[in-house]
Amino acid sequence: DAEGNIIWVNPAFEIVTGYHQEEIIGQNTRFLQSGLHDKAFYKNMWKAIIENGVWKGEIWNKRKDGELFLEWLTVISIKDRQGNITNYLAIFSDITVQKRNIEQLKKLAHYDMLTGVPNRYLFTKRLEDLIETSRRHHQQFAVIFLDLDRFKYVNDTLGHHAGDLLLQKVALRLRGALQKKDTLARFGGDEFVIILPNLKHI
Repeated sequence: DAEGNIIWVNPAFEIVTGYHQEEIIGQNTRFLQSGLHDKAFYKNMWKAIIENGVWKGEIWNKRKDGELFLEWLTVISIKDRQGNITNYLAIFSDITVQKRNIEQLKKLAHYDMLTGVPNRYLFTKRLEDLIETSRRHHQQFAVIFLDLDRFKYVNDTLGHHAGDLLLQKVALRLRGALQKKDTLARFGGDEFVIILPNLKHI
């Protein structure tokens, strides 16, 4: 209704949220809030609905069992002949799984799956950004290439599983020696590259 209290839901709403119609009729939509968005988010959302008659976007809400889910939500205001808002219609899709899949694909595209450090693609992107930043602010940076001596010998004598464990340990130790602003990447095989930004002197 005009105050944001629920007067009707369809069966799909019950399936997605876990609430039965009887439980929520008369409740304000606020009870679905996840707690992840601040007051400004909802203020801007309702401002758009009232001024433009519609709002579309991603929003986190909460199921009956407490699980948070991401939805693509469209809220439309319904007006009477005098132009007064009488109701709101909310239509949403649960996009939690799709979002997780997209995040997983992004990770696969940018990170080395064995060691968890950036891959060649992400390294190149960060290096391009750093070159531009360093040029603009007249800063120095370093690029360090390193590989493991006799890594093939480890693989040949102890097996690829041992080689994988060794690469993971090396990545872990290198990350432990670096600062947060530094970048460690794996180029493939036993090759690692490090970027040290904003160096004061060689």
